[in-house]
Amino acid sequence: MSYTNKGKGWMKPKAGIRVNPKRKRSAIIGGITISKERISFNYSIHDKPSLNSEDVIDYLRKVVREGEKTVIVMDNAKIHGEKVREFLEEKGVEYVYLPPYSPDKSPAEGPWALLKAKLYKKIYTDFETLIWDTRRYLQSISKRGKDLKYSIERCGEPWTSILNVVTLPFKV
Repeated sequence: MSYTNKGKGWMKPKAGIRVNPKRKRSAIIGGITISKERISFNYSIHDKPSLNSEDVIDYLRKVVREGEKTVIVMDNAKIHGEKVREFLEEKGVEYVYLPPYSPDKSPAEGPWALLKAKLYKKIYTDFETLIWDTRRYLQSISKRGKDLKYSIERCGEPWTSILNVVTLPFKV
C-alpha cells in the first residue's frame, strides 16, 4: 500500500477529506483527563487556523479544577511555553514536558488517531459538514472509556502508575 505526504502527515492516496472552498481552517486542542470519576477526552475547537498560548490557557482553565491535584503533561510545542508555564505555576499545577519527538509517550495520540481514521473515510465538499462531523466524533471519543484507558496503558510508565494511583471507582 502506498502513502502520500500532504504536508501535515501521511495518508493513503485518494483518501477522504478534500474540502477547499476558500480554504477555511480550524484548530483543535485537547487531552485526556484522568480523575476519580472518569477518564475523558476534553477538547476545544477554534475557528482559526492555528493556536497560541492564550488558547492553551483558556483550555486549561476549563480542565484544571481548584482544590484538586492536577498534573499537566504536554509536548514541547512552542505554544506550551513561558505564558503557559506561568499560568500553571500561578494555579499551583504540576507540569511535565514529554521528551522531544515522542508521540508514543502521549496518550492523547490515541484519540487523535481515532478522529483522523473516522474523518479520512469520507470526502467532504463543505467545511461546515467537516466541522460538524469532527465535533460529533470528538464527543463520541470522549465517552469511550475503554479506548482512552488503552491509550494510556499503551504508553507505559508513568501513565500506568497514574492509573493505579487514581483507583478508578468505575468499570471501564
